[in-house]
Amino acid sequence: ALDEVPSARVQCSYERTPRPDAPTLVLIHGMDSDRTTWACVLAQLSQRFDIVAIDLPGHGRSPVRADNIYSPDELANDVAALLESLGVKAALVLGHSFGAFPAYLLAIKHTHLVRALVIEDMGMHRRRAGGTLDQILKASGASRERFPVSARFDTVDHVRAALDREGYVPSRIDTIVTTRMARDDDGRYFVYLQPHVSYLVGYYMRECDGDEIIKGLKALQTPILFIRAASNSAMSDADAEYVLTQWETARFIEVPGSDHSVHKSATGAFLQAVDAFADYVLS
Repeated sequence: ALDEVPSARVQCSYERTPRPDAPTLVLIHGMDSDRTTWACVLAQLSQRFDIVAIDLPGHGRSPVRADNIYSPDELANDVAALLESLGVKAALVLGHSFGAFPAYLLAIKHTHLVRALVIEDMGMHRRRAGGTLDQILKASGASRERFPVSARFDTVDHVRAALDREGYVPSRIDTIVTTRMARDDDGRYFVYLQPHVSYLVGYYMRECDGDEIIKGLKALQTPILFIRAASNSAMSDADAEYVLTQWETARFIEVPGSDHSVHKSATGAFLQAVDAFADYVLS
């Protein structure tokens, strides 16, 4: 079922496969993505769960925010408003990549809504010091209009090669080339990123700090499963080692043969990991 729920905060679009007697699983996509990323696992997950797959504000079919604020804190509050309007309580919440930020903040700020967390290949980079948002974007090669700010390419193959070097998987490269590529007046190609997504890039590099994220997650009493990609992972080796050796209450799995979008690149193993974790949480 497709629907849109207006709230005092924002109008969020979502997809729900309702199972009234089943536990709720909330799916939160990553940066510059939308709920359709879960299409490859939705049928299987909906056999066990009441699924709520969300388009974050400014993504998919959800409108942009009038205040242009897309911080993980605000996105977590938007997700909470949607779940409250749906009567959802004590859900399993799964966040992929950047979507894991509002997922874990949802657990911290709205504890009654979250029974357990699944963190899929979340990066926990250390904060870059100082600077305005525009300065951070410029230093990273991003801008509010184009990303990266100065990159121009003679051919589509050159665009694809550059995206490959940045760690994008082939399916994501296809999507970017189809929906985010344009040509300048001189005929050269560039990759366009929506302004609110550039904001997320800059916010992530300026404000998100791995040490603080780990501290916040460890303070939760909520069961947590970390799913890490085997290649092109956003989660550093050091953070993975820390979770494995220093975090006794967290569960961790690195999925062989997977890349950053584990649910797409290793669907069977991903589903097995989520199912086993749900058995543990719900037992």
